[in-house]
Amino acid sequence: MKNDVSKKKKNSKEKRILIASLCIAAAVIAGSTFAWFSSTDEVTNRLTANADYGVSIVESFAPPANWLPGQAVNKDVYATNTGNIGAFVEEDISGVLTITTEKSEATWSADCVVLTDEERYSMEAGSFLALKPAGDTTNQLGNQVVIRPGDQGTPPTTDFTPAAEGLYVFRRQIVVDNPSRAETFEYAGYYYTAGKYYKVSLDSVTPDATPDFANDGLVTDGILSAATASYYKEVKEVVNPVDLEYDADNNRLIASYNTGNTSADNLIAKAQAYDDAIAAYERASEAVTRATADSTAANATLATQQAALDTATADLQAALAAQSAAAATLANATAAYNNAVAAQSAAQSAVDASKTRLYGAANGTESSATAGSLKKNYTDATAALVATNGRDQFENDFNAWAPSNQNAKGTSTLADYTYDEFMHFTPNDQNQVYYQRVAAEKRAKEAYEAELTKLIGGTDPSAAPTADSLQGKLNAANDTLGDASSGATKAMNDATADKANADQAVSDAQTAYNTALGNYNTAATNSGTDTTNLNTAIANLAAASAAKNAAQAAYEAALNETPSDGILKVNIYLSDDVVTAGGEADKWQLSPNPISDDVAKFYYTSILDGGETSSKLVDRVELDGSATQDMYKSFDFDVNVALKSAQITYAEDNETILGTAATSELNKTPTLTDPKDINTALTWN
Repeated sequence: MKNDVSKKKKNSKEKRILIASLCIAAAVIAGSTFAWFSSTDEVTNRLTANADYGVSIVESFAPPANWLPGQAVNKDVYATNTGNIGAFVEEDISGVLTITTEKSEATWSADCVVLTDEERYSMEAGSFLALKPAGDTTNQLGNQVVIRPGDQGTPPTTDFTPAAEGLYVFRRQIVVDNPSRAETFEYAGYYYTAGKYYKVSLDSVTPDATPDFANDGLVTDGILSAATASYYKEVKEVVNPVDLEYDADNNRLIASYNTGNTSADNLIAKAQAYDDAIAAYERASEAVTRATADSTAANATLATQQAALDTATADLQAALAAQSAAAATLANATAAYNNAVAAQSAAQSAVDASKTRLYGAANGTESSATAGSLKKNYTDATAALVATNGRDQFENDFNAWAPSNQNAKGTSTLADYTYDEFMHFTPNDQNQVYYQRVAAEKRAKEAYEAELTKLIGGTDPSAAPTADSLQGKLNAANDTLGDASSGATKAMNDATADKANADQAVSDAQTAYNTALGNYNTAATNSGTDTTNLNTAIANLAAASAAKNAAQAAYEAALNETPSDGILKVNIYLSDDVVTAGGEADKWQLSPNPISDDVAKFYYTSILDGGETSSKLVDRVELDGSATQDMYKSFDFDVNVALKSAQITYAEDNETILGTAATSELNKTPTLTDPKDINTALTWN
């Protein structure tokens, strides 16, 4: 390397002196949070100048998914000159610790952990809504959240959108041997506000005794209430190191951070939590006692009101029965009278119609028969027959015909033959007129006598009418109507009065029933409310009991923990190529003031020529075995490596120059203890 440097000095005489160009590349660190421990690191360095000049960090680092106390993670750090101009190189090492803790304060700030869309969708997809804020009237408890994959290049979509600020909890059912156990539910949730989904840790989650919405045979569907679901928000806090020291015996940097969670603090917190849990349990127990008394009193009142309602119901039913009986009596009396009127009217109509046919008018008589009536037709036919000649000849012919085979009666008495029988006789031409008038008389007589028989029951107008005749039925209907007029009127009057009394009794009974029903409903509502309150109090007591037992177990565990001062340490082991003094070539050396402002400074003891890579600076990073789980919930530890470099040029007198201190990125000018050996004699002011 000395020969190469000498050649550079000779060649530099023919070159124009370059103004030193400086570039800085600071380590860019990206953090990720894992279940307990994590560490990520990304270093991007690029330095450029007008000439081909650039120096960058090169590293080999693969962080674990879960960093455990005492576990060392390989991290090889180098510097490489990607240009063709030599450079002085310095690298600074520092560490940033970001701790995730749990806090119960309600304020949401930038320090709180916000879920990514992927984390939110993973929590919601296929889950059932178990808890929502009181202001959310859109989403329904027990409904399943459906996530639909998006089209190519687009994010997925969800059918669930929070409708109010507050805590949302989702549950999944875990299949176990006994599906009726509460442990079959797994809960996760977030706090939604101002369009962001904040990460929380659930505490005291106890399912309510709710209906079997899912129809899966479980005694509860895992629905929660505000009284049975509490949470802690997760907050990330950057912790500054309390100390960064170099341990020469082990060639390492030790970064110490005060997490604020000593074993004593943890024990005090656990003791306070246990005391709070006991107090909450006692309050819940007292609430059960009060709710039990209230429920017992409400049930007694409900029983009293039930008895009063039963009595009022029976009274109302009796009044309704009496009302119905009175209405039936009135209806029967009215129907009886109406039936008598209808029967008399029908009988009168039948008699009037019969008399009209007989005599030509409803009030007609034998002596007042008018033209066209049956009686008048018969009288006229008889008179016409008497006035006709040819009777003797007709009778001779008829008597001669009577014994013939055509004469069914076998008799010669003309009066014995009906009109139809008489029409079988065929007279000769001499007595044709007389024959026709005899036939007309018989026809008119039969019609008259038939109608008269219907009217009075016989052919003698002076005879008393029979019971089956129209006149007889009218007489009977008149008698019935006469009797019904007085009896039915009284019956209807009595029934009307009874009906009015029954109506009033029903009204009174209905009023009493309505009052009793209102009292019963009020008592039932109060009883239901008190029963619900009792069930809620019992559930809260169970939750408080579980919380008390958990707090007791946590306190007892804290008593047995190894004492801790809350100082979390991270060991950054350096390469064997790191020296503390001596200026060995091609080594990294701690600067004269190695640690300042929690940053350790190293410089490379040789000029880093173009295309050349330095020896290794960092070998591995280790989480100290003294770390305990009570110091944090999780954390990110970022190892920052910052590179600084300065371009080297040579003056005419073979002196090494670095521009001026004011323009140097390192803000200092290196000097040589031996100008002829810059590789071994470089120191920094």
